[in-house]
Amino acid sequence: DSIKRHISTSDQDVIKLVTNMDNSLKEIFDLLVIQKNHEKPKPIPKNHFTMKKYWLNDILNRSIPKHLPERVKIEIPSNEVQVYGHMYKLIVLFSNLIENSIDAMNQNGVIKINAVQLADRLKIEVMDSGPGIPTKIMESMFTSLKTTKQGGTGLGTRMAKTIIDLHGGRISVKNNPTTFTIELPLERR
Repeated sequence: DSIKRHISTSDQDVIKLVTNMDNSLKEIFDLLVIQKNHEKPKPIPKNHFTMKKYWLNDILNRSIPKHLPERVKIEIPSNEVQVYGHMYKLIVLFSNLIENSIDAMNQNGVIKINAVQLADRLKIEVMDSGPGIPTKIMESMFTSLKTTKQGGTGLGTRMAKTIIDLHGGRISVKNNPTTFTIELPLERR
């Protein structure tokens, strides 16, 4: 609100940017409230938020940090596929997974993202060349606030799970290499 008070009402691009940031922060806050209260996401009301088809690579390019460490390489899918969902929630999801991978690899390695369209869903894999996730953490990483990061909260993977649940999808993780597998329906269920 203080930013809004200090911007010129004649600069429509800035107003639009601040409005989009405000909306994104409200959505993230809502997700955090769900996590804090340990609520299971409820089925999505038909008009709860706008879900549309987007090009996956557009979402991924918006999710990659602006200041990517020099020694990190990110490979996005070469095939053009569409993902059905809420753009900003998906950007939060993939930004979180990419940032976690960068941290796990100690800012040195490769993140490879693959996508395959199946009959009724899109399967996306986010793999990194990091050392893997300890089994004890992996067992409950989507349900508890456990983390391997110094100063981490464990909210990131719970938030990822919440976003996937809101989209009617699934998320899982495995090691060798560390791979997060996301399955999203191609249409609202």
